Amino acid sequence: MLSHTIGGMILPPDHPDAPKYWSNETGPELRPAMMLYLTGRALTDRQLQSIKAYVAQWVNSSVRSRADLEHAIDLAVELGMDPL
Repeated sequence: MLSHTIGGMILPPDHPDAPKYWSNETGPELRPAMMLYLTGRALTDRQLQSIKAYVAQWVNSSVRSRADLEHAIDLAVELGMDPL
């Protein structure tokens, strides 16, 4: 199970401050923006900012491991994206 730490406290994945996967988001912005991005369609500035905020949340999180990052990079490459 993935966890996130804030101030040394380990948070469960369902905690509001823990990073979430975009595909599980229920809000009105991130999931539709990601679907547009993944299908190569144009994004509005607001949609792009939503994706940037999501990526920053994960980059700044302690949730990731080397294996997590390698898996994410492999998935991005399979989708034809250049993650680096």
